[in-house]
Amino acid sequence: MNWFPFPLRYSAPVILVLLAVVLNLFSFQYELQRSYQRHEDYSKQEAMVAGNTYATLLTRLYQAGHVEIARILIEQIKGDPDLQLALVVDDRNMLLHATSLESARKNLSRIMPQLDEVRAANACKVEFIRNHRTLILFYPVVLERPQGAAAPRTGILHLEYDLAGIKKKAYADAMHRMWGMAMMWGTATIIIWGYFHFAVTSRVKKLLAAVTGFARGSQTFSSGLRGSDELIEISRALEAGIAERTRIIEQTGESLRHEIDERKEIEEALRSSEERFRTLTMLSPVGIYVTDAAGSCTYVNQRWCEMSGLTPEEARGDGWIKALHEDDREEIRVAWERMVRTGGLWGKGYRFITPAGKITWVYGNAAPLPDSSGNIIGFIGTNTDITQLTEAHDALEQERQRLFSLLDELPAYVYVRTADYKIIFTNKLFRQQFGEPGSAHCYELIYHESEPCKECRQLQVSPIAEITQRDVIAFNKNSYQLFEYPFTDIDGRQHILHMGIDITERKTAEQALQESELKLRFLSSRLLSLQEQERKRLAAELHDSISQTLSAAKFGLESIVQQESYDPQGSSSRTMAASVEMLKHAIDEVRKISTDLRPSIIDDLGIVAAIGWFCREFQILYAPIAIEQDVAVKEDDVPAPLKIVIFRVLQEAMNNCVRHSSADRIRVAFKKTAGTLTLKIRDNGTGFAREKPLRKDSQKGGLGLISMKERVELAGGTFSVESGADSGTAVIASWPEAPTG
Repeated sequence: MNWFPFPLRYSAPVILVLLAVVLNLFSFQYELQRSYQRHEDYSKQEAMVAGNTYATLLTRLYQAGHVEIARILIEQIKGDPDLQLALVVDDRNMLLHATSLESARKNLSRIMPQLDEVRAANACKVEFIRNHRTLILFYPVVLERPQGAAAPRTGILHLEYDLAGIKKKAYADAMHRMWGMAMMWGTATIIIWGYFHFAVTSRVKKLLAAVTGFARGSQTFSSGLRGSDELIEISRALEAGIAERTRIIEQTGESLRHEIDERKEIEEALRSSEERFRTLTMLSPVGIYVTDAAGSCTYVNQRWCEMSGLTPEEARGDGWIKALHEDDREEIRVAWERMVRTGGLWGKGYRFITPAGKITWVYGNAAPLPDSSGNIIGFIGTNTDITQLTEAHDALEQERQRLFSLLDELPAYVYVRTADYKIIFTNKLFRQQFGEPGSAHCYELIYHESEPCKECRQLQVSPIAEITQRDVIAFNKNSYQLFEYPFTDIDGRQHILHMGIDITERKTAEQALQESELKLRFLSSRLLSLQEQERKRLAAELHDSISQTLSAAKFGLESIVQQESYDPQGSSSRTMAASVEMLKHAIDEVRKISTDLRPSIIDDLGIVAAIGWFCREFQILYAPIAIEQDVAVKEDDVPAPLKIVIFRVLQEAMNNCVRHSSADRIRVAFKKTAGTLTLKIRDNGTGFAREKPLRKDSQKGGLGLISMKERVELAGGTFSVESGADSGTAVIASWPEAPTG
């Protein structure tokens, strides 16, 4: 035993002290971890209950449109001393409200992944960060539904608690416990040391003395361990130990009293929290319910009873299922049981029906309640009355469908565009004429342009912009009367509603009317001019030709009369012959003038004979031009009022060939095909550009093409000209079998 470093009387105390120190260290670490875990679990549970309640209230406020009240609620959350930050973001992670805007902006980029994860899972998320010094929670919040959207937007409520105070409290709690354990271990060490010393060491000494005496030859062996001396020493030692232990116990008792006071404070805080929860549930505008781990109802508030028509006793257990509408009952029951099994989040819309038959639409939310170990001990949920919202949504949807039906039936295209020329709505006529908009801009789809229209670029999209009206031409060459109505959408964005009325036919009619008026004015002018020219020509012909001839015949006959009276045997026969010749010439002139005005052959022999006669006379008059005839029409097929029209068209067309085309061959075709009479005069002359024949400045060409066109159309037919430079000209006139005269 020479290697043992301590005497026997010191070995036991040293070992006990070392053991006490080690055990105290392990005890302190263990108590510290337990205290941390206990306080974290308690804080987490309280934060989850508060977060779920706040998320439910915010959902209700946003869906009701009370955005300002929601902001006030966020501001009031700052009353919690451990709450470091509370903020709400929308579905695009844009900050809506926060207890501290500066902290919210600093932390927003850091929590973006958690925001996306919570939105994707549509479930709350709770975690500790910064070495468990900060508790953060994320809860989905249903925001207001935009107009025309299929589903409401989902925002995120983010709560961040500072656990520094909780850590300090847990550390102090662990220290108190450690000192208590240290006192206990110290007392035990002293007691064991005294017992070892008096009960073992002293007796060992006496035993050694007795053994030594025996070894020295003593005949007696007595250890001296019996008697009053040892008892008195033991009694005194015990008295001293008891006194020390009493002091330690008093110290330990004081520590226990402090711990009991702390527990009472915690219990009082818990009771206050429970009282606040009861008050909150009583005053809450939403129905609140609590279940056990199996999903059986254990508590409902008054608002829940009002919506369901059941009493709290009737709702306990599975009795709440009786409040469900029979069409929703089985679906909700199966979904609820699945949620209880998986321990996930609950969120669903369904109907309550009271015993009196009143139906209430509600949206239910539920979340699990974990204990300090993370085990689910129950579920807490809310029911929000969305009856008015549902009815309003249905009414709005009906009005929306009626509006869309009305817009689809309008005889005008309608579309709505944004300030950046994106199309967000079209009616049926728009899609039929321009196709589906997709992602195209309005100027790309309607006008096939690569940039905005100049007329549209000046239009400012604002609530006070005036309504504009203008005429436009789309890529399909149709003309539209366009009305533009700037307006502000319900989300505050500025748009423009465009309504285009197709005025292509009206524009065409107006243009045709203008052209017709110009033609009529020109024809009237030319008719008056030609009338005067014709009158002048007839006057000149009658005066210079027929009148002089008849005058000469008169004088000749007067001379005959005079000669007969003085010289019966004179030259009267010669004078008479000359007079007869002049009268014959006068008769021919009168016949020629009459033929020019209206050939009598038309009335005597018909249009077929008149065409042949005119071609022969034309051939005699213009011998260098070869005339080809192809007449395959019976006289009875041509109505009487149409004959003079056909003759005038033939006459004017062939005269135009002589005056303008320099042709040496003319083909005249008059046929009947499929109940249609067609007259076609084609030459092999130089031709002309199509826009030139209708010029109004020609004084030599008579009425020309305009006259022929008017004559043909007034007779119920159609008129066309086929011509080109150096390709000859074809004048084509056709009439139905029974034309109007």
